[in-house]
Amino acid sequence: MIEFNNITFIYDNKPLMQHFSCCISSGEKVVLYGPSGHGKSTLLASVAGFVLPDEGSIRINGKILDSVAIQQIRRITAWLPQEFTLPFETVEELIAAPFRLKINQPSRPTKETVLNHFARLGLEPELYGKRSIEISGGQRQRIMLMITALLNKKIVLLDEPTSALDPDSISLIIDYIHAMRTHGFGISVIDNPYLFSLPLPYRFGKRHAHRRATYDRTTLPHRILSRIPVFMG
Repeated sequence: MIEFNNITFIYDNKPLMQHFSCCISSGEKVVLYGPSGHGKSTLLASVAGFVLPDEGSIRINGKILDSVAIQQIRRITAWLPQEFTLPFETVEELIAAPFRLKINQPSRPTKETVLNHFARLGLEPELYGKRSIEISGGQRQRIMLMITALLNKKIVLLDEPTSALDPDSISLIIDYIHAMRTHGFGISVIDNPYLFSLPLPYRFGKRHAHRRATYDRTTLPHRILSRIPVFMG
């Protein structure tokens, strides 16, 4: 379980987010949405320990997230930030890089597996051999999402995973995210809540469990979204 308890972030001497509380159970996928500039990405980064709250606490599986626990948490976390660079010459090298780490080697995919995921994401197989500078922003985003999924981590954090995509690609991404097999937690940040809303019960034959986090309505106008049970296929 991930527990946000009365979280407050201060930026430039002003509250960016104030009095945010929420519990996410194991096996849930959660989408956090709301206006830009109200701390959604900051909250996501706090789970990975890149930002610590100015007030309140975060617990993961009962342990307070602090400088001591963060290294253990990062070992089980896959984080896809909104903006990133690709310091690799080719797409093949980009995909292989995370799986060279000892902790990720058991999850290393075959080329056949990668191309299968390419097809699910609407990516041409020819991209596998291309140089990184030859792919578009949308292709890059989908490839990074695929890597995040293939790492098979217990905690998956996605910051605006559809921001660089056209409507057809967004539909593929939504299906892909819901089909991701996660045995832990999944949190996504988006600007448009409707991307993850009405079609889902139809696609999965399951009902949403809609809940809301608690927050100070005078300072934090964003909501916490629909919680989607993991679809195990």
